[in-house]
Amino acid sequence: MTSSQFVVRYGATRFIGEFSTRNPEDLPRNSPVIIRSERGVEWGIVLSPASDRTREYLGRKSTDGKIVRPATADDRSLLEQTRQKERDEFDGCAEMIRDRRLNMQLVDVEHLFGGERVVFYYLAEDRVDFRELVKELAKRFKT
Repeated sequence: MTSSQFVVRYGATRFIGEFSTRNPEDLPRNSPVIIRSERGVEWGIVLSPASDRTREYLGRKSTDGKIVRPATADDRSLLEQTRQKERDEFDGCAEMIRDRRLNMQLVDVEHLFGGERVVFYYLAEDRVDFRELVKELAKRFKT
């Protein structure tokens, strides 16, 4: 069985990487896919087949992970549930920041599709000790 490579956009910060798949079917541009990146299982969008030119542009010699499968209707439903969790996690984290009077501004929350990680993006003018906040977030959101 041969492997194919595709350029995929993924994550809240719109990472772009090359992902391989053992599935010989063609994945057209804008196809939603489930990928396994170094961060975990994520939702991605196919941008193009990978080529020597795209590898040169990305500055990479190896793939960034694997395409697990094309996204299914169940995956789309799970994505919507994940987006709702992100809204709840954002509100909960913002409340904790206010309660602790931390000098930081929450910008975004990204709940990885596989559920194994939640990333909180924030801005702060100075260094912020948020170790206790992280512990409380992990306890509250169980991840």
